[in-house]
Amino acid sequence: FLFIAIDTFLLKNNDFNFITLTLLWLFLSYKFDFSGRLSALIGLVFLLTCPFFILTYNELLAEKVSIWAYLFIIAGTVLIMLEERRLHEKKENN
Repeated sequence: FLFIAIDTFLLKNNDFNFITLTLLWLFLSYKFDFSGRLSALIGLVFLLTCPFFILTYNELLAEKVSIWAYLFIIAGTVLIMLEERRLHEKKENN
């Protein structure tokens, strides 16, 4: 979360940061067996903060937070699909 907070609040808009940090999150989530629901929940929290930034006339920050929301929701979806696949393979092996 530290890298995402730094990117959101301190760095300029850079697609490389979005892609790199999203892939890092996907890798760490898969490696340490985080639930995909956690990623989706983080995405929803980001999505809920967007209107606050829009109301405070901070459109750049709202845009960055909305991008992170989208990426976390997609990451959560991918992780849930991988979890289901892993469970299906375990059932077939038993």
